[in-house]
Amino acid sequence: MNSRRIVFVCRALAGEALRSARAIQELDDVTLATVCVEDVDDVEKLIDAAKSCDDVYRIVTAQETLLWSVAKANEALGLEAMSSEVVARTLDKSKLKATLKSAGVKTPQDRIIESAEDARRFAHEVGFPIVLKPLNGSGALTTFRITTEEQLARVLNLIRPPVIAETHVLGQELCFDTITIGDEPLC
Repeated sequence: MNSRRIVFVCRALAGEALRSARAIQELDDVTLATVCVEDVDDVEKLIDAAKSCDDVYRIVTAQETLLWSVAKANEALGLEAMSSEVVARTLDKSKLKATLKSAGVKTPQDRIIESAEDARRFAHEVGFPIVLKPLNGSGALTTFRITTEEQLARVLNLIRPPVIAETHVLGQELCFDTITIGDEPLC
């Protein structure tokens, strides 16, 4: 089998990105090329960077903010990968939660908030604390645990609707990242 050239895209080769790149590099029959990008929205630059590598098998990333650009670049180059439509559906928290619910995964009660009044109504229905976050935020960036009406008003001045509101759930949060090839998690 010929070596598969994987182009790994990141903002900086450090932390999670470095660990992911090392894991990919350790896979059998893989040659790793790393591309660092500053402008995550410039898909054309990403495509050009990938084209500068010979015989690219796939473009991948470990950074949520780069998923859509990487998917668009894979599509433009005709490479097999997760489609930009699937990525967009995954990054939109309300759509992701709907997908999880339809698969039987329990999720906190939620509502898309279009106005301050929607937020107040949701908080009164479910009680404080609630969680507010952008529909398409990355990780936990601009995610707020709200415990009072005053705090709710202040946060809504920081992050403008539409946002998603959820009931606050106590518990241990776990996150699992894998390198998956052919539907088989390898590391």
